[in-house]
Amino acid sequence: MEKVSAVISRVEVGDDFTTCGACGYGRGFHASFIPRQDRDSLVLILVCPSCGARFDIGQVVWRRPGRAKKAKAPGGGRGARRRAAGAAR
Repeated sequence: MEKVSAVISRVEVGDDFTTCGACGYGRGFHASFIPRQDRDSLVLILVCPSCGARFDIGQVVWRRPGRAKKAKAPGGGRGARRRAAGAAR
């Protein structure tokens, strides 16, 4: 089994990124995901199956699609209408 590199190289992707810049392998990459500090998203890392070089193409994936953190309005949120209706009774 090939050793995976500890270094992750940042690359800008143009029209095509199928060839490893480290060893020249030209048949694509494996995908790996690394948690970001916010723990709600992952960074997509491409790994060369031949030499183990890792590349960050700047792609971020949310763990729960459609659940990006949104700023809440004061007093808003789930059940706010029910609480307001209960207070008026």
